[in-house]
Amino acid sequence: MLSLPRVSLVCVDCVNPTAAVIAMRRSMDQCTFARAVLLTDESPKTVTPGIDVIPISRLASREAYSHFMLNHLGQFVSSDYALVIQWDGYVVNAGAWSDGFLDYDYIGAKWWHKDGCNVGNGGFSLRSKRLLDAVKSLGVRSSILNEDDVICRIGRPALEARHGIRFAPESVADQFAFERIAPKEPVLPFGFHGLFNMWRFLSSTDLQDLFLLLDPRTIAYVETLELVQQYIQQKRYQEAVWLASRVLVINRDNIAALRLLSVAAFHAGRMSLVGESLQKLHRIDPLNADYLADLGDLAAAAKQTSEASNYYRKLLAIKPNDGATLDKLRRLCGATAEMVEASSNPG
Repeated sequence: MLSLPRVSLVCVDCVNPTAAVIAMRRSMDQCTFARAVLLTDESPKTVTPGIDVIPISRLASREAYSHFMLNHLGQFVSSDYALVIQWDGYVVNAGAWSDGFLDYDYIGAKWWHKDGCNVGNGGFSLRSKRLLDAVKSLGVRSSILNEDDVICRIGRPALEARHGIRFAPESVADQFAFERIAPKEPVLPFGFHGLFNMWRFLSSTDLQDLFLLLDPRTIAYVETLELVQQYIQQKRYQEAVWLASRVLVINRDNIAALRLLSVAAFHAGRMSLVGESLQKLHRIDPLNADYLADLGDLAAAAKQTSEASNYYRKLLAIKPNDGATLDKLRRLCGATAEMVEASSNPG
């Protein structure tokens, strides 16, 4: 167990406090901290011994969260450093820790910028008490930017010049955490952030347990669909089916979720679910040729000749004289291409 007596584990969450507890617990499974603090406006459903739950006023928006992190977080941290995490990021490899991390006032996963202000992401970040106090001098009361952008990009020159704040170089950030830029496996960094990365660490049971806890607004994030895509890429089709279906419980007409569900269900061999999702896509967007082609192919594969023919004819109404569709109809109906074309264009 890694001992970090100068570092407090800190999470601020007024939307998914129970999921935040899970992330804190996973971090505490690998490290002991000076203190573990959850700042929230409501009581989580479960609390791990050793986590201090401190009530704060509700943070009802991303802007409110950023304002709190910039102006008030420091008063809740008495240790030299704070490891700030969110519900979708935690410690995954205590062996990657380096005491050299403590040479810096801020470390977070690197972004994609090329301007020297590329470190970094705040969702899993190490911040010194000195930085927490210094950022208040920026005087940011309202901003549409996320708090990590304010600290690491907008405010970085002033923090460095006025307060001597030290931001870690990218090489150190890579050892510390990853977010959008995948790590160089097989050695993982100390931690990670990002819902779209959680396929690496969640079992099927973990996935379901977590997403049954999350606020519906969170499940509707585009990052959830990115996670579905990752499960498909990893050929974990059952998890992809379950997660896409969960999104559709929240937003039943989500076209992206329906399309991903049809792909995952196809690879999982759940053909009836493929048909259901494609039919719904067709009802939402009846002039989409791709949906009609997929429905026709699906029905043809199931030897539902009449249904397949119906979809192909609807497709020809959108794309007259489409050679591929005419060929499919000819093979399906045992007729000549001319007969099929004539019956598809009755005028």
